[in-house]
Amino acid sequence: MPYSTSTWKKLLISTIICSMLSSGAAYAETAGTTKGAASTEGTVTAPASGSVSMLFSDVAAGHWAEKHIGKLSLQGIVKGNNGKFRPADSVTQQEAVVMAIRFLGLEDEVDAAVMSFPESFRVGNYYTSYAALAFQKGLLEQETEMKAAAADSSSDWGSKPATREWITKLVVRAIGEQEKAAAMSGSAPAFHDAALADSSYNGYINAAVSLGLVNGVSANRFDPKGLVNRAMMATLLSRAEAKYPVNYEGQSQGVISAVSDNQITLYYADGRTVTYALTPSTMVFRFDSEKTSSLGALNAYTNVMVIAENGTARYVEQLDANVLVESVTGTVGSVDLAAGELWLKVGSGYQSFKYDGNLVIENSSGAPLSLTDLKEGSTVEILRDKFRTTPLVVKIIVKGAPVSRTGSGTITQIQAGKITIQESDSSATWNVSSSVAVTRNGRPASLGEITAGDKAEFEIHNDLVTKLNVTATGSQKVTGTFNDISADGKTITYIVNGRPEAKFIAASANIIIEGITNPGITDLAKDDELELTLNADGQVTQIKVINREIVMLNNATILSYVPESKVLTVSDSSGKPHALSLSSKTKIDFNGTAMTLETAGSMLVKGRKVSVGYSDSNAIILKFVFQYSGKLSGINSLTNQITIRMADDSTVTLPLESPTVELLGKANPVLADLKTGDSVTLLLNATQDKVVLIKVGQVVQQTVSSVDTAANKIKLTSAEGQTSEWTAGSALAISDEKGNSIALGQLTSGQVVNVTYEGKTAVAIKKVAVTNGQIAAVDASKVTVKDYSGQTVEFQLSTGYQVMKNGASAPASTLAVGDRVEIRKNTNDQLVVTVNPGIVKTYWKYDAAAKTLYVTRSAVADRYMYNVLPETVIQSADGTKLDIQTLKNGDKITLYLFQDKLLEVVKQ
Repeated sequence: MPYSTSTWKKLLISTIICSMLSSGAAYAETAGTTKGAASTEGTVTAPASGSVSMLFSDVAAGHWAEKHIGKLSLQGIVKGNNGKFRPADSVTQQEAVVMAIRFLGLEDEVDAAVMSFPESFRVGNYYTSYAALAFQKGLLEQETEMKAAAADSSSDWGSKPATREWITKLVVRAIGEQEKAAAMSGSAPAFHDAALADSSYNGYINAAVSLGLVNGVSANRFDPKGLVNRAMMATLLSRAEAKYPVNYEGQSQGVISAVSDNQITLYYADGRTVTYALTPSTMVFRFDSEKTSSLGALNAYTNVMVIAENGTARYVEQLDANVLVESVTGTVGSVDLAAGELWLKVGSGYQSFKYDGNLVIENSSGAPLSLTDLKEGSTVEILRDKFRTTPLVVKIIVKGAPVSRTGSGTITQIQAGKITIQESDSSATWNVSSSVAVTRNGRPASLGEITAGDKAEFEIHNDLVTKLNVTATGSQKVTGTFNDISADGKTITYIVNGRPEAKFIAASANIIIEGITNPGITDLAKDDELELTLNADGQVTQIKVINREIVMLNNATILSYVPESKVLTVSDSSGKPHALSLSSKTKIDFNGTAMTLETAGSMLVKGRKVSVGYSDSNAIILKFVFQYSGKLSGINSLTNQITIRMADDSTVTLPLESPTVELLGKANPVLADLKTGDSVTLLLNATQDKVVLIKVGQVVQQTVSSVDTAANKIKLTSAEGQTSEWTAGSALAISDEKGNSIALGQLTSGQVVNVTYEGKTAVAIKKVAVTNGQIAAVDASKVTVKDYSGQTVEFQLSTGYQVMKNGASAPASTLAVGDRVEIRKNTNDQLVVTVNPGIVKTYWKYDAAAKTLYVTRSAVADRYMYNVLPETVIQSADGTKLDIQTLKNGDKITLYLFQDKLLEVVKQ
């Protein structure tokens, strides 16, 4: 009978075991505070994410209105009660009035001894003075509200839930747009349910929609009588601040001149520079998202709003995408260190540029430089601010002059012809000269002796490392005879020259024993000769057994087992018997689950199939066999047998029992679909003597479409557009580009991954680094790319790389400086360079509100809209950065996209 994976598992077990208001805004108020002050009710401990949940326990991280609730709370406009905000509670009319007064910054004008109201106009005692001020300032129309209160004696005017149309009118009047409302009152709002609104609200609804304060609950419905909850009210007032700015206490607006993990520096219009501390509880947002952002997503030299308290920024929001710097390229004429002045030759003349102590200088690879590295004639790009009265250079990128300098640091990575060195405050990768002079504490050494973790002094000449002196070793190797492992598994004792020595074992120590797959500490045997690798702290990072070779007997048959002597006798595939001694140190595996010898003893019966690895006559590992994995060597149709070569280079031949074949992407596959060299997993029947299921392994490049860490789920989309969902866990290994294990949450939507399948089941996911950018340099051995973040990345064109151009393979000689390329590794871990030709279009217009670029169409079916992202590069053909607003209808442009994201727009 044919078997599926699930059928095989069941058989095995039984045999062996038997939009805005619609989307949201604010909160009602009780106790008063000073204008613009953050609530002081209790002490709140903020989470590391900087979420609004640090203020209100019932507003979870990721809440759709967290940005607005957090901001208004810190501005003193909305408050909570007992640490809760109650975002879903309806706002009453009197609560809305209090929030509107605070929004306008008028709370200091509230007079507690002010007038009383007619008996029909009932509000809570606390709210009376706020309502009086609202009438006085014109936020409320006295006659209209008094009549409404008198007409409905069944409820107090103040405690009546506020409707969408009533709140809309209150906010429009609060920001002083009564004239716009009056001018737009002649027509009904453009919603299908406009007739449900009182006609007196028409002008206010139209005005609010035109100002971008409110939207409908759907494209065609406004729901004028619908109630407004506290989250909705907070959002409405937050967005209204763009139309009616108020100077709240602790709030300021400036330009980011510097930002790090623990502080942010702002330059203000009056010339002041102020640095604010940042903490894990600082809330960070951007103008183009309602979700919590990160410090890394803030763009330097852009406008930002900060709400601070006692020198610490509690709320930071980037207000736009306008980077307030200009780029100038020229050659260095001279540097006046005393005057803080740089002279550049730009075009045919010289220009002077001022700088201060905050100047950043780096080479094209991002490595830090100093002013003394600016040599006459060096080609540089300077970034000069546009926000100071007297502009200053904020950054210099040395492009055309090779760097020569000395330094010291820790070697973090060694690649072919490259070395990465971590200095005190930066890390950089440098090319290594073929004639590099290497020493260790002044004595001659070779480059091959250097390891990651070594501390070294270095000398760079013309961008090449020419001298390297290792001053402290990051790792070293020692040998000895294994003696013991401590009970907690943290210490190893070994014998050197007859004397015991002990070392701590690092948490991620690697164990290597030839013949054992994924060995552990428990696989070490007394008298094993060991080679130990120690890190700079003297901890063991690798244990390698160097005197023991394990022989594997695959598909062996048990002849007998004597529990008293613990001797297991098996016959190999040729029928030769082997008597082996078992012990408590024998590693026993039952279909992936570890077993003790006592538990496994009753299963060691005559005729059972096992795989056993032994050294001398001692069994080191014993596996109950229900499947084999390896490379297909062949299928003999005459004997009806299949042969595979396993990872340890041993082979196994097994008979077939009408096996089912699982092959991804193939409907109803058969044995004829298998090819020599295919990775296969053979699953056996209940009696372990025949193959009933063959799962073909393959690696496929796919894209992550979504990650749900709460449910531990990931969705992957194939090149054909088919999406599948998988559960992360022990059965699905996830790793980074280097193969290091990572958590599910470290994958993101849009990430390219290599997925390993066994049959139709995903068993491993590995991240694939994708670089998009412009070729800055290319030769026969390497290609250098400047990516869209401005970083320069170098790729070695070693054997096995591939260049794709116009959909076909092409030689590397066809690559040229200026080509836009996408670089990634394929499923065979080979580099693939794909030239992105771009799409030539004719510019039509740009919708700044929707951040959408429009192009003209040649045919009705042509795409004509493209979303412009904050990271989208807009520039001319010569590389000059452009403001998208400078593009004109009819301009010829080239668009470069990746995964439907607009990376670059180039004006021709």
